[in-house]
Order: sequence, then structure tokens, then C-alpha cells
Amino acid sequence: MRRKEKHGGWVIYLTLLMTLLIGLLPIPEKWQMLRPELAVLAFIYWTMATPDRVGIGTGFVLGLCLDVVTGTLLGLHAIGFSVLAFVVAVSHQRLRAVTRLQQTGVIFLLVILYLLLTLWLLNITGQQVTGWRYWLPAATSAVLWPLAFIVLRNLRRYFRVA
Repeated sequence: MRRKEKHGGWVIYLTLLMTLLIGLLPIPEKWQMLRPELAVLAFIYWTMATPDRVGIGTGFVLGLCLDVVTGTLLGLHAIGFSVLAFVVAVSHQRLRAVTRLQQTGVIFLLVILYLLLTLWLLNITGQQVTGWRYWLPAATSAVLWPLAFIVLRNLRRYFRVA
């Protein structure tokens, strides 16, 4: 049996790095609460599209990079990305089979899960986060999902990422 060659791994990691860096760009304070979780969206897409290449290990490393760059508690985002990787990898076939609108709803719930995990860890360490504005990135990420999906899918097809 012939093994399928894997192409374009650099595209996966470059898009994850770019979304991580875009998420760090400064924006006005009043818009900060609406910042979508771009790295989470890209990570979910690549885990859903290539679960054999992007998984828990990639999520952990990406989360650690985000922790280091943002100066948060080491492991805070790593745990969130790892749990997301597990959930998406287990259900990637179901996620790919549903409509884009249904995917948007699932993405909303996945980003809520990610935010809930980070909130839980922040509260354990004594950092209090209060207010409904903490949850707004889930809504903006869900609204942005169809566009992110199309852009990343086109990149995957153009560079023949397998």
C-alpha cells in the first residue's frame, strides 16, 4: 500500500503563526472586547481539515507560544487549545458534514468552551474576570467563521495541503 504524501505543512504553521500575530496587533480599547479569536478559528479549521497533522501537540505548542507572547500564565492557553484539539479531532467528520450555518453554531460553542477554560484557570490563579463582555469574542468569532473557513480552504486547495 502506497502512503499518501503530505504537502504544504508550512502553510498550516504559517497561517497559525500569522493569526497569532494578527491577534496581538494593538486596537483601541473600546474595540478590544470585540476582537475575534483568530488563532482559535485557524486552529479549529486546520484540526478539522487535517486531524492527522494538527492535533493536541500542535495546540499545546501554539497555546504556549500565545502564553509567552502575551505574558499570561504559562499553560493557560495551552490547555484551552489542547482541549479544543481533542474535541475537534474526535468530531471532525461530523463537523465537516454539516452546513456552514451549523458549523458557525458549533464554532460559537467551541470558542465559548475555550473562553470558559481560560476563565476557569484565571479564577483559580486569583485573577478575577467579570462582566458579559468577556464572552463577546465568541460571537465575533462565530460571525467571522464563514469567511475564515473560505479563506483557509482556498489556501489549502491552492497549496494542495494534504
